[in-house]
Amino acid sequence: MGASTSCKKVKERKKDGKEYSENRINNGGKSQRSLGTLTSWHPNSLEIAIFGKINWIRQNPSKFASELERKAAKIQNKKSHKFIAFKETIRYLKELQAVRRIRLSFVLSQSVKLQVDELCVLDYKDLSNDYLSCSRRTSLSSRLDTFHILHGQCCDIFEFGGENPVEIIMSLLTNGNWDTCLFHREILFDPDYDYVGLAECHHHTIGRICGLAFSRRKKKKKTKR
Repeated sequence: MGASTSCKKVKERKKDGKEYSENRINNGGKSQRSLGTLTSWHPNSLEIAIFGKINWIRQNPSKFASELERKAAKIQNKKSHKFIAFKETIRYLKELQAVRRIRLSFVLSQSVKLQVDELCVLDYKDLSNDYLSCSRRTSLSSRLDTFHILHGQCCDIFEFGGENPVEIIMSLLTNGNWDTCLFHREILFDPDYDYVGLAECHHHTIGRICGLAFSRRKKKKKTKR
């Protein structure tokens, strides 16, 4: 029989003044950090800036709406999809109440980095393959389950393009069809998500690829006495 693998409680620790999530697994009596040996993720300056901007926007939606209004004013075609998406997002943000800060998870970041790195080496000139389709990607839940990571409800979203945090988040909220923009708004401003993980890379033909992964705490099942 193979060695049994069991998950231990997720612990929050601090390293160099930064919080990070650590999940240990007991594999045949040997304790190790899951994902730690698969990829070493340390946030670069852009990823840190994106994380900070996400929390600023969650707590200041009306101020970000003002930023979008200045951008929308420069769009010449007022009937374009882009302008309509900007107006809809601005309306949504102005009606939104501030939501609590979200915490950075190293485990989620390592998991989404695996997907971003995979996307970053694909040949997007081959139009016969729909590389951007969700069916062509391993789901975030599957990646976390494979590595024995405890998690609640989770999802990930990806943006292609953008060179700074404002451009990347703005693209998430305004690029794509109406359903996609709505979905991204609901994820970014969902007050029930506790953690976010993120990773970015630069593709040689399409530019920046940024992935964000969100997760709720896994609720403990109540035991009947």
